Amino acid sequence: MPKRSINTDDDDVQTQCQEGLWFDAEKHRSEIRAFLRGPKSTEKYGIIDLFGASAQMSKIWRKAGWETFAFDIKSNPEHDMTSAKGFWTLCAEAKKLKTKGLIFGGPPCSLYVWISKSIHKRSQENKFLGDTSRLKVRMSNRIVATGFLF
Repeated sequence: MPKRSINTDDDDVQTQCQEGLWFDAEKHRSEIRAFLRGPKSTEKYGIIDLFGASAQMSKIWRKAGWETFAFDIKSNPEHDMTSAKGFWTLCAEAKKLKTKGLIFGGPPCSLYVWISKSIHKRSQENKFLGDTSRLKVRMSNRIVATGFLF
């Protein structure tokens, strides 16, 4: 089955994986926990800029003399949080975060902010699922669920 790329330059919810191949971190919970508890890599980063397409936080911290790691599919297609490779890349880099380092990130904004409520249909009663008949809503849900397990 061919890959289906869901990318546009102005979209903050992207993947290069077919939905049926999306990484389900919940199914790998014990493996993830064991990996993250395992030996730490050499501390390197003062900040991990997670899902910041512009990498502005990384730029600011680098300017102040810190090493940083920016993770976003818009700047690197291998940073696809819906893929196993993207997820494990983030885990490996996170192990290089300095003690008391900062992870600065958030979910794909466009499908969580109130202004797009007519599309995502999230509400007080339905905060996390939204209109799951929409691919982009399912994708943002997967990214957020995977990120929380990280």
